Amino acid sequence: MNCNKYHFNDFTHSHYKDLILQAKLKFNFILFDQAIDAKEHSILWRHDIDFSISDALELARIENSFDIKSTYFLLLHSDYYNPLEHSSTSIAKEIISLGHDIGIHYDFDYYSNYSIEDFESNLKSESLILENALGTKIKAFSFHNPSDNALSYTKLHYSGLINAYSRELKEKFDYCSDSNGYWRYERMWDIINSDKNFIQALTHPVWWTENVMSPKEKIWNCIDKRCINNKEMYQKAINSYGRILIDWD
Repeated sequence: MNCNKYHFNDFTHSHYKDLILQAKLKFNFILFDQAIDAKEHSILWRHDIDFSISDALELARIENSFDIKSTYFLLLHSDYYNPLEHSSTSIAKEIISLGHDIGIHYDFDYYSNYSIEDFESNLKSESLILENALGTKIKAFSFHNPSDNALSYTKLHYSGLINAYSRELKEKFDYCSDSNGYWRYERMWDIINSDKNFIQALTHPVWWTENVMSPKEKIWNCIDKRCINNKEMYQKAINSYGRILIDWD
């Protein structure tokens, strides 16, 4: 069954807490501006927010309760949330208040020109948008669905930001990812308990829920919740202006 094959039970808030507790026994949790100079037994705890910033807040609160810090990469061009809408910026600011960093989740293929000059210009523009909206310093970026073109940019810094996919970090840190709702390489529990000295642990908050669900259920639930919230937001807004939402009857 897929439940066992893809370890559905791994992706709950309860197991997330177990992973943090286990990692704390062996590793120092660091942020990206500490990565190059990090000593042995350091872990970069990172989140790419592709679908749901509200799910990210749940993880940020859990992490704060265990006194650890991580980096949340926001995507400016997501089809599933808008990081610049009022509710999203409010959530992002709460994540910052919990001690975490915000980074840019950069969609390289959103742009048509791949020259290094255009890349750095676009990356700088996106970082300034988030810095101005959130009142925080952006230190790092990660590529969204990295193509071969994106991964050809291997330097540690571009536009003054740390590249999560840089050659230096890839050579120093073993990598673990939950992309698409399952472990793409090793299970995080296994890699934490291995003999690795440096780990970059990537999660996507949408996959982590209170109860055991399939990845498909989680995505459909995320999309449905977004739809419901938008309807409620519109109804609340129109009511606040003393207007009515007219239907057939």
